[in-house]
Amino acid sequence: MDLAACKIQVDEKFAPKFRTFKYRVMKDYQKWLTAVKDAAFRTGTPLRAELLDMVSDTHGELGHTAEAEFRV
Repeated sequence: MDLAACKIQVDEKFAPKFRTFKYRVMKDYQKWLTAVKDAAFRTGTPLRAELLDMVSDTHGELGHTAEAEFRV
């Protein structure tokens, strides 16, 4: 939920600490997903998607990627 919340546009007058929240959450997810990728690589487990896209891509980009994966 935290990562999904980072994808929205928020007026800083409404949520003055949002930028700090977003930075913390995105940094945490980058660390966690990198650990998952490393573990998958060490065990030879193929990943069908670039996990860090969940952090860096917009919700629209993620939606297009998910639709394309679903069609396969």
